[in-house]
Formats: sequence, structure tokens, C-alpha cells
Amino acid sequence: MWKLSYEDYIGDLFSMSFNGTDLSPYLYVIDVTGRSISPNEISYVQAANGVRNHIRRKRKSSVPIQVKVLIRKKNGVELRKALDELNYLLDSEDFAPILFSDEPDKMYYGILSDVSEGLEVNGNHIVTLTFIRDGQQKYGQEKKIKELTVYNEGTVEATPFIEVEFTAGAQDFTITHSNGKYVKAKYDFPNRGQACVRCHKTKSINKWSSPNVSICSEECLV
Repeated sequence: MWKLSYEDYIGDLFSMSFNGTDLSPYLYVIDVTGRSISPNEISYVQAANGVRNHIRRKRKSSVPIQVKVLIRKKNGVELRKALDELNYLLDSEDFAPILFSDEPDKMYYGILSDVSEGLEVNGNHIVTLTFIRDGQQKYGQEKKIKELTVYNEGTVEATPFIEVEFTAGAQDFTITHSNGKYVKAKYDFPNRGQACVRCHKTKSINKWSSPNVSICSEECLV
């Protein structure tokens, strides 16, 4: 007789993290929707002669991420305890990073908005979590590099946030964009000191307008 495990029946399970917390001690991910090809919202008008349509506006729709999970515990008491802890871990005041183990190099940002409860038997519980996203983009992982050349490898423009940590003392440093614009900070940076460039007032990495350069001492390292 051929025996099937629950994992064989429902397919490969994987894990997720939310807001920096690994949720694998609590749940397994069965399925995720909302990560496929993103649709467009199109507003258009038809020409008077009816020959063709004219596009008035186009924008990317923000599709929610729905995560079907399996919570497996030894009994109902442990399940109730795990659900109480998950209620705390999944609660956030703002969009928080979501990472799936089957896509480890990409990160989504969302906030929990809806929960659909499924089957619950002997400490096993299936739940569908719905996260509203902050947009249709997904983000690459934060990178730490020693060189001063940084490339935006994504598919959309991004607001720059650059943090530099000095391994030796320095009197200044310069960040130069490929279009020739630059940011230069003059300061007596100590060893292990930091400088952060936050371009809050610009929407594009191609527009380095009004950058905010903040200088950190060794005491404010994070």
C-alpha cells in the first residue's frame, strides 16, 4: 500500500518571515498568490469615429499577497498558544518587510489586513493571510559593499539611501552619480565613524536634489 504524507499531498512547503521575524517555528507556507505578473489599470476613451481607443491614464495595480499557511502543533493547547504569539508577531503599525524562502533575494512590504480560517484538527490549522502591499514593486536585499560603485539593479527608480562606515580615519568623502552630480561631506571622521546620505526630497536616483547628509559618531552606530 502506498502511503502519502501530508507534505506529499499538499506539495512542497516553505517558510516566510515578517518584519524581521522568522515564522518557521510557527507555520509552513502552502501557497502564495499576488507575486505573479502585475496588471495595469487603464483609463481610455474611444475616438469619435470608433476607429481606435486613446489611453488617458495607466498605472500599476497593487495586488494583495495572500498566503495560505499550515500551523502544526502537537495538540490544541499548543496551537492556541502559537496563535496568540502569531497575533502579536503579525501586528504592525506600518508596511513591514515580507520574505519567502522560495524567493530569498526579493522582499515585499505589506501589512496584514484579513485572515480567513480553514480546517482545524488535532493541533493542525490552515489559515489564509492577506497582506495589503505598499505598491506593486518587490525589493532586492540590502547589500554591503566596500567599493564606491553602486548600481540600481531593479526595474524601477529608487530613492537613494547610502550609509558609509569608515575602517580608518578620514577627513571627507564624496559620492558621485554617473550623471556627474555629487554629494561631498567634509568632516573629521573617526575610525568606525559613519556618514549617511538620505535623499528624502527626491523621487529618483537620477535627481540628487537637496540630499540630507547626517554625520554619526561611534556612539550612534546601529
